[in-house]
Amino acid sequence: MFYTYFCVQKFKSYTVVGEAPMQEHGSYEMKRQDQLIVITALYAFNKEGILKWAQDYKALVETIKDEPWACLCDITQWELFTPDAWDVIDEVNHWCNANNLKYLVFICDSDIELVQQDMLNKSHSVMTNVRVKFCDNIQEAYNWLDSLGFYHQARNT
Repeated sequence: MFYTYFCVQKFKSYTVVGEAPMQEHGSYEMKRQDQLIVITALYAFNKEGILKWAQDYKALVETIKDEPWACLCDITQWELFTPDAWDVIDEVNHWCNANNLKYLVFICDSDIELVQQDMLNKSHSVMTNVRVKFCDNIQEAYNWLDSLGFYHQARNT
């Protein structure tokens, strides 16, 4: 993508044309609780935002991937991502499948839950070693993880 910057000073005009990096879009919070990664995804992501998330996610998982682990994703405030981010998502899903992820639970907003579930089910179909569940709220998600033996430190985070 090309951007043009103009600087005008006393009848002089300067034009600089160059390739500017695309800014990251999308926000997330991520933390580890024992063998559980808890993610809150916020707003819409572009490919650059997904690349940054993937880097941080893998770095956090590196500390626990020698044992089975779970991931809880709160996507109630997530607004999907751009189509060019699919390759990154696919790569992360393959990586998780090969690095001991066993349980993945999503908390969805009921307004767009069916669209999100369909999209996420398709994108996570490569995760043959992972059980995926969709929940309406964080308590339901933690209860499911508890039933699988994944202790968490705080129920109301």
